[in-house]
Amino acid sequence: MEATEILQALFAADAASDPYPRYADLLATGEVCHPTQWSSVVVFGYAAIESVLRDPVFEVQGDTGLDEIFPAWREHPSMSKNSVIDLNGGEHTRVRGLMSRAFSRRRVESLAPAIAATTASLLDDMADRGSGGEPVDFVAQFAFLLPVIVICDLVGIPQADRETFRPLAEDLVAGLIGERRRAEDAVALADDATVRLNDYFTALAGERRKHPRDDLLSQLVHVHDVGDGRLSDAELHDNLRTLVIAGFLTTTHLLSNGLALLLSDPHLAAAMREAEIAVADFVEETLRYEAPVQMTVRRAAAPAELGGIQAAAGTQILLLIGVGNRDPRRFASPDRFDPRRSDAGALSFGGGPHFCLGAALARMEAAIAFPELLARFPAIASAGEARRVPGPAFRGFESLPVTVA
Repeated sequence: MEATEILQALFAADAASDPYPRYADLLATGEVCHPTQWSSVVVFGYAAIESVLRDPVFEVQGDTGLDEIFPAWREHPSMSKNSVIDLNGGEHTRVRGLMSRAFSRRRVESLAPAIAATTASLLDDMADRGSGGEPVDFVAQFAFLLPVIVICDLVGIPQADRETFRPLAEDLVAGLIGERRRAEDAVALADDATVRLNDYFTALAGERRKHPRDDLLSQLVHVHDVGDGRLSDAELHDNLRTLVIAGFLTTTHLLSNGLALLLSDPHLAAAMREAEIAVADFVEETLRYEAPVQMTVRRAAAPAELGGIQAAAGTQILLLIGVGNRDPRRFASPDRFDPRRSDAGALSFGGGPHFCLGAALARMEAAIAFPELLARFPAIASAGEARRVPGPAFRGFESLPVTVA
C-alpha cells in the first residue's frame, strides 16, 4: 500500500481501536512522506521524529502557525497560545524556567507519600463500590481521580473546589479531543470552560495574594505581581489551564492502558505481583507500547529537508509518535510487549526543549499505583466492554469496567 492510502485508513473513524497493523504498513514505506493533497509532511520513523523534536528549526505552532491555518483562532478563548507548550525560543525558555520549579526532582520525590495515601484511599473506595461483585469503572474511580488530585495539590486548588473544578476540566479536554460531538460544538464547550476557569483562577489568585501557601499558584502569582515582565496575565491563566490538562490527561491514559495490558495477560500480572518485573520497566514499556499521546505537530520556521522531502517555511509537520514507538529500526520485535527489553527509549514524552515537564511525576504516579492496585485486588478482572478514547491523537480509555471482589 502507498503511504497516502495507509494514512487515509489510519485517520478513518473506525481505526482507533487497533491502529497497529496500519502502523506496521506505514513503517514499511520508510520514515517520512508528503501525502498527495496534504499540506503537511508526515514523519513516522523513530529517528526522524527524534530529529525533528530536537531541531530548533521545527517549532511548536504558536501564534504564527495558527494564523496560517486558522486565522479566526483568536475568537476562541480555548485556543489562546501563551502556555509553555505553545511558546518558542526565548519566551518558551522564560516561562518553562518558572514552571519547572514545581517539577524539580526534589519536589516530585516529596510528593510520593501523598500519592501513596491518595492511591490507598481511591482503592478503598473501589473496594467498597465493588464489594458485592458489582463492576467498577477504573477510569472514573481511579485513573482519572489520582492524577487530578495530585495536580490539584501541586497547583493549590482547594479540596472543596474540586467537584466544581472537575467538570470544567473535562469540558476543556472534550474540546481538545473533539469527543463524539461535532467539532464546532466541542470548541464552544471548551471556550465556555476556559472563560469559567479563567474566572476561577483569577479569584483563587486573589486569595493567594492575601494568604500565600507552599504551592505553584502562590509562586506564579508572586512572579506575576512583581511586574518585571516574567509572567503576563494571559501566561498565568494559560499555564494553569495547561497544567490541569497535561497534569492528568496523559497519566489517566497511562494508568488505564497499563491495567488493560495486565488484565489481558495473567502471566504478566503474576510477574508484576511477584516483583519479577520492575515496575519502572513496566511503566516504560507501557508508554512505548500504548503511548498516551499518539501524535503532535511542529512547524518549519525555515526551509528544511526531511528524509529527502523538502519542507518550505511554514509547512506543518505531523509527528506520529505512536508509530515511531513501533519502529523495527529502533526496537526489536516492536509489536511485542516486553518490559524486560534492553532497547527502551519511547518518544511518548516528546524530546528536545519541549520534553514534558511532568514526565517524572507521571512515572511516579504509575509506579506507585500499579503495585498497590495488584496487591489490593488479586482477583481484579475485566467486567464488560471497555470504551476507548475516540480518534487517532490519544490512546486510552473513556471507560474500563472491572470487578475487584
